[in-house]
Amino acid sequence: PQKGNAMELHGDMSMEEATEKEDDLVVGIVSSALAHLAGELEEEEEPRQWGGSRPGKAPNKNRDFTKAHEQLVANYFSGDESIYDEDDFERRFRMPRTVFNRLKDGIIGKGPFVLQTDAAKKGGIHPLVRLVACLRKLSCGDTTDREDENLAIGESTLDRDYKIFCQLVVEVFGKQYMCRSPTPQEVQRAQAINKGRGFPGLFASWDCKHFPWKLC
Repeated sequence: PQKGNAMELHGDMSMEEATEKEDDLVVGIVSSALAHLAGELEEEEEPRQWGGSRPGKAPNKNRDFTKAHEQLVANYFSGDESIYDEDDFERRFRMPRTVFNRLKDGIIGKGPFVLQTDAAKKGGIHPLVRLVACLRKLSCGDTTDREDENLAIGESTLDRDYKIFCQLVVEVFGKQYMCRSPTPQEVQRAQAINKGRGFPGLFASWDCKHFPWKLC
């Protein structure tokens, strides 16, 4: 079992409030993925040539994929034996573990996020390592070469995985968290907040977009 739970992570919040906060975080992640994909489309002029043996190509670096995965597990995914606690996890991943687990369950097993082996049956980059590298790039703005140093995942590999990751986030979570009508509970919650601001009965108004919004 992992240290902490949704109630502990969110202090005095009710379970409903904690879930709403987590939903808002997932909406932010999907929105960021959409924004990054839009940027990729603007910048992409011609397809990049990936991998393969070519004259003049530098040899692959001797990265230890197994060690990178073991260290990541020891740091954050070993339950009570993890080196870093839940506060460290939430601060460094920019999300509580419950939100991370939603993403992990939805992404791992798709696209490049599977454990692959080469012709010699040697294991490649672990899908958890790929996921963490992509999340740190999305949520923290980490550079690809920094993840190479920390997680033994090459720059070109991470660039490719990251684009697919953003596509998967939108594909898996977009319909649920974006472009949908609000639930009755969400309408009631927003109206209660707006009533406290002096706008009883208001759900949303473009004319009030300059007011500070904090729905969680």
